[in-house]
Amino acid sequence: MSTLVVREIVARSGLEPDRDLILLAVGGSETRSGAMAAGFVDAAPVTLPLNYNLERQGYNRLAWGPDFVRYPMNGISGSPDYFANNRDLVLAVLRGVAGGVRDVKQRRSEMIPFLKEYLEVPEDEATKSYDFLLSHMPDNMIVDDAVIRQAMEFTAYSLKLKPDAVPDISKVRDWSYARGAK
Repeated sequence: MSTLVVREIVARSGLEPDRDLILLAVGGSETRSGAMAAGFVDAAPVTLPLNYNLERQGYNRLAWGPDFVRYPMNGISGSPDYFANNRDLVLAVLRGVAGGVRDVKQRRSEMIPFLKEYLEVPEDEATKSYDFLLSHMPDNMIVDDAVIRQAMEFTAYSLKLKPDAVPDISKVRDWSYARGAK
């Protein structure tokens, strides 16, 4: 996904990804951050809060992924058979996740110091990280279909899929479990 987002950012910025980039697979955000520090790569996509650390070290932010591509940050998935055969367990997990989200949202004054210590970042970076993550946590665990459609369109475009290869949105998401977990 990181590669697809980078290619989209570069293309929307007027460059040609296949001509103007050399893409290297060097691992996750921490590895990419270290590769930049070692001079192995010139730029890299990194996640919160590593981006703030790099900025503190003098690196410039070239782009912010959510400004270019919006897609669900996370989710819970499994086969339809597993969900159907383990409905009570799935609903219990979802109730736990929903409770955790509510707790995080209601305890800002406790979460920011926790993030500061856990992530080992200054308070302003913990605050920015908290605010960003909160903006991507729907209260009811249900993401707008517009966000899912945009993610599907982006993926189909990036992978050069034919229109008939893109599934109907009803085959991609099922909110009945999220609704049932209330």
